[in-house]
Amino acid sequence: MAAFSIEDYVEKLNKKSGEDFSYLLRVVRAMLSFMEGPAHIALKKVVLSSLQQGLVMMDKQSLLAVTRELLQGLKHRPQVDLVSDLCDPLFIAMISKLFGLDIPDREKFLALIDATAAITEPLLPIRRLKALQNAFLSLRDMINGQWRTLSPGILLAMQQQGDHLNQEELLILMATLVIASRTTTETLAGIMLENSKEPGIRHVLLSNPQWVEEHIEGMVRLCASTEYLTRVAKEPVNLDDLAVAAEEQILIHVPSANRDPDYYPDNRFSGLEHSRQCRHIAFGGGSHRCPGANLAKVVLSAVIPIIYSTLELIDIDPEAVQYKKSTFAKRPASIPAYVC
Repeated sequence: MAAFSIEDYVEKLNKKSGEDFSYLLRVVRAMLSFMEGPAHIALKKVVLSSLQQGLVMMDKQSLLAVTRELLQGLKHRPQVDLVSDLCDPLFIAMISKLFGLDIPDREKFLALIDATAAITEPLLPIRRLKALQNAFLSLRDMINGQWRTLSPGILLAMQQQGDHLNQEELLILMATLVIASRTTTETLAGIMLENSKEPGIRHVLLSNPQWVEEHIEGMVRLCASTEYLTRVAKEPVNLDDLAVAAEEQILIHVPSANRDPDYYPDNRFSGLEHSRQCRHIAFGGGSHRCPGANLAKVVLSAVIPIIYSTLELIDIDPEAVQYKKSTFAKRPASIPAYVC
């Protein structure tokens, strides 16, 4: 199929719909996901260096303390929702402790993230685009309001690393990074769901920090929230029986690719050691590989053993799990569970 351009789509609506989408158009043009060439490389260097510096600056122990506190509270409530009671508060803590952004209104912040996450969705109607633009502006204003008071963390590092960019460019970059970071706790939810299929291995494997660190790539491969990647062919190519012309766009179903039985010896948690050296595309690949991949793996490697060493039981009914509407990601909205 011909390549779809979100930038072209928003630009046409900005000209013909009677609505002002000029700021959203600026956001789309500044997002790493939609960029190519030297400008993309230059911005990605800012993000990568900021994340690296942020990892050094971050207060991981504080994040782990929040995780333990949350889990102790869950142990006294036999029925919980692993999204609203665990993953959402962990995401808030991650943004606060690792990114250095104060979140005064947590419910409003989560609503903004949900609204802005739709920015990668194709062919959104005008009403959704207006809501998306307003939500992005609100998130941008939240960061801008703390411009001089950011706590040590990734956003402060980005301020320092991106001193050659103007403030608006940095604000868009910061906001998009905050939005994208939600996939870390969405992947955590996916790991808990996947593990519920093999509950007997929980204590011997997932409560062991060394095992988790050694196999975090495999867990992300199986459980990443990414559902589809889009790529545009730069030249004609044949993929088995599929002929792809230059400039045609393809959709890659990530779960299928990451569980290909012809490549991966074992797709069970208990068999991940057989696939430790296997590559995967949960974080994308090439120049568009997710710059936050290492941060996500550090966070997941830290919190997973705490979860499974603190909770003796996590009983999930897969039929009761609900998901948010999304084309390119699997985003749990509710995971009812019994814990103790």
